[in-house]
Amino acid sequence: MAFDLNSLDPQKVTFKHLISPGTKFVSRDVIKLDSIYSPEVNQNVVRKKGKNLPHIQILSKSLSNGIDYSKMPPVIRKKTQIINGKTYDYELICGYHRFEALKTLCQYESWIFDIYDVCLDGYSFEDSVQTFKLQENNHMPALPNAADDVVNAILYLIEKGSVLVEAEEASIANYVDLYCTNLHWQTQGKIIRRVIAASGAYQDVVTYTANDLDKWLSSNTDYKMAGVLDKKRKKYGYTCLSTYEPDTLFSAMKVYSDHGKESYIIGHTSPPTKASTVDDKRQKISDNFERWETFLKDVIKFYNNNGRFPWVLEGFVPQDRKKPEDFTKLIPASQFKKTKKTKTLTLEDLIS
Repeated sequence: MAFDLNSLDPQKVTFKHLISPGTKFVSRDVIKLDSIYSPEVNQNVVRKKGKNLPHIQILSKSLSNGIDYSKMPPVIRKKTQIINGKTYDYELICGYHRFEALKTLCQYESWIFDIYDVCLDGYSFEDSVQTFKLQENNHMPALPNAADDVVNAILYLIEKGSVLVEAEEASIANYVDLYCTNLHWQTQGKIIRRVIAASGAYQDVVTYTANDLDKWLSSNTDYKMAGVLDKKRKKYGYTCLSTYEPDTLFSAMKVYSDHGKESYIIGHTSPPTKASTVDDKRQKISDNFERWETFLKDVIKFYNNNGRFPWVLEGFVPQDRKKPEDFTKLIPASQFKKTKKTKTLTLEDLIS
């Protein structure tokens, strides 16, 4: 074994303790692995798909070389229990993948663990432990929270009568904002919408998924979406969520070039924030379309005055070793050009 377990030193760990509702840090110690009970994977609602075997294998290669003292250790709680005739002094709270790698692949006898008390201050086991798990997975080296994991955990807490998150949009959004800070804002928004849809949570402001929009438009109007031809209006129909104005506009330009027909766009916004109301977001969508329309007019004007676009594809970096390519030189884009210049640029020329 390359790494000497006798060198493990809890005092060298620099990771700060997590502060989470209903939990309290107790100590950081070297603990024998066979004294820790690891619950069945289906009991870990924060991992909807169970243990990730490729991730365990990756971790085992890293852990076999030693410990990274800057990372958070796996977490256990003091709990004596007898499982299948074997007595355990602790129960694993967080670090299922690391524990699996340490025990089965690295075959270590002990490791550094953080010991926490749970179910404090009147919080239930579900509230304190599941929220702690989400926060722990919000850091490295743990496998990051996937959207499915977070949705699954929040729905579980709501079902169990959580005092941290309720079946109400503002409560769900607040929970995600507090305990899943490292998730991208778009992922956070998707999580909130999915929890609302699955739990039937109340919304002060209704937000729509693509499926929601399709149902609403079909039930209440005869408008189309997703680039479907509206035969009545002889236009193609699109919907546009705030911040997606460029994608929608270029889809409309492409369909005009391909089919010679105009489009209409129906907007909808992401949830309001303290800084932006729904009407603020609607105004921004409208403003953004005007901005892009101005951009297009300026591009057409530049082309008609100069006979070229205000950008150029200069070349490509070398990538293909089979040819072989010269990895010290840029590959000129000119050898791939097929388009011909036109004397006067129209909108159709711009996107054809």
